[in-house]
Amino acid sequence: MPPERPTREQLIALAKRDPEAIADLVLALWDRVEALEARVRQLERNSRNSSRPPSSDRGHFNPPPKPKSLRPKSKRKPGGQDGHLGETLLQKDCPDHIVEHRFDADARCPECGAPLGADFAELHDQNCERRQVFELHAIRVEVTEHRAERRVCPDCATMVTAAFPEEVTSPVQYGKRIQSTAVYCNVRQMIPYARCAELFTELFACPLSQGTLAGFVKRAGAKAATAMVPVREKLVEADIAHADEWSGAT
Repeated sequence: MPPERPTREQLIALAKRDPEAIADLVLALWDRVEALEARVRQLERNSRNSSRPPSSDRGHFNPPPKPKSLRPKSKRKPGGQDGHLGETLLQKDCPDHIVEHRFDADARCPECGAPLGADFAELHDQNCERRQVFELHAIRVEVTEHRAERRVCPDCATMVTAAFPEEVTSPVQYGKRIQSTAVYCNVRQMIPYARCAELFTELFACPLSQGTLAGFVKRAGAKAATAMVPVREKLVEADIAHADEWSGAT
């Protein structure tokens, strides 16, 4: 192909003088167009129109379609509905702690400067304003040490040790509450082992390895399987299973 774009007159003159040159030029341009179209098709491929994974998308296609909800439109207005009981934070009649804030002995009225008088012996609804703060109790791990007494038998000199509680089996171990909380976070709240270990370290100052967490879940699963045996037996014996879905089979 010539380095510069030929004019219409030059192409007509070339066709009259050398028809084969024109044929070669057309075929070369045809090959060029096919190559460019193939390249465009390759660039337009993405995870939505081919088997390529989403990670291979490079933003060279139109923005993804907005997600459409499968839920039908409701005639209700947004927000809380009439008659709905809200979850407003209300004061408790019996707070766990009471902190009193009293006037100083020489307190005076900010308007006229008169002395406010002596303190009330007791603060109640008529002579105080009440405000309550809901707060979590300080979260920390408590360590309970079990000490089993030892005695030497006076007859045979055998060392005898008193019995530990059944659940205390090791010199150092985690208690049931730590184990159950870890299982709840991982299984019910679906927090991965790594983040669950991070949570226990940061909130409870109780470092747990991922292997330890996996052990908690495994043991809890074994206990749950045992507990489900009589439930499964009752379901098999029942005439109606009360399943959530009906397959239509009779």
